[in-house]
Amino acid sequence: MTKQLTPLIFLLIGSFHSINAQWSIRGNKTDKNARWNHIQFFSEEEWDASNFSSEKDMQWFNDARYGMFIHFGLSTYIKKDLSWGMCYTRKAPDKGHGPIADSVWVTYPEHFKFENFDAKQWVKIAKDAGMKYIVTIAKHHDGFHMWDTKYSDFKVTNTPFGRDYLKEIADACHEADMKFGVYYSQRDWYHPDYAPIHNLGCPSKRSPLLPC
Repeated sequence: MTKQLTPLIFLLIGSFHSINAQWSIRGNKTDKNARWNHIQFFSEEEWDASNFSSEKDMQWFNDARYGMFIHFGLSTYIKKDLSWGMCYTRKAPDKGHGPIADSVWVTYPEHFKFENFDAKQWVKIAKDAGMKYIVTIAKHHDGFHMWDTKYSDFKVTNTPFGRDYLKEIADACHEADMKFGVYYSQRDWYHPDYAPIHNLGCPSKRSPLLPC
C-alpha cells in the first residue's frame, strides 16, 4: 500500500496549487474579465468553426467530476513554483519564487532522469481510486515538450530519460479504458516570437533564443 500511496500523493499535489493558465471564451470582452491577460476571446462564428470539445464531451467532463491532473515537467526538478519563472528579464505578473535565468532553465533537461516511471502503475492508481479520467501536461509555458515532437529539440526524448512520456501515458490509459486528455499551453517562453499580451516592463519579443 505504501508504494502506491507515495506516488499518488505527488501526482495530486498539483491539483491543490493555484496556477496561472489561459482560457478561451466565447463572446465579447467585458469589463468583468478584461483585466485578465490570460484570456483569448472568440466570436460565435470562430468558436463554432473551432475544434474545441463538443457540448456533449464537456457535459461528460462535468458529470465525471473526479479525475487526476498530472502537473509534471521540468519545474518538478527545481522544487519551486513554475509560475512565470522564465520571465527573467521582465517583471513577472505574480512573484512566485522569483525569476529563474533562461540560461539556467534550459539546462534542466539534463536532470530529467525519471528512472522509476511506470505509466501503467499511475493509471492503476487512478482507477483504484475511482477516478474517471487522467489529464497530463503536454507542454507548459516553458516550452518543454513532454513528447517526441518533430518541431523542437526542447523535448523529453532529448533527456537522460529518453522516452516519450506522453505516449506512454496515453497508451496506458487506452489499454485500461481510462479517458485521457492533455494540457497544452499556447504560450511558449522558449519560442522566439513569445510576448505576453500585457507585457510588464519589456515591450520587445523575447525568449531564451531572443532576449529583451
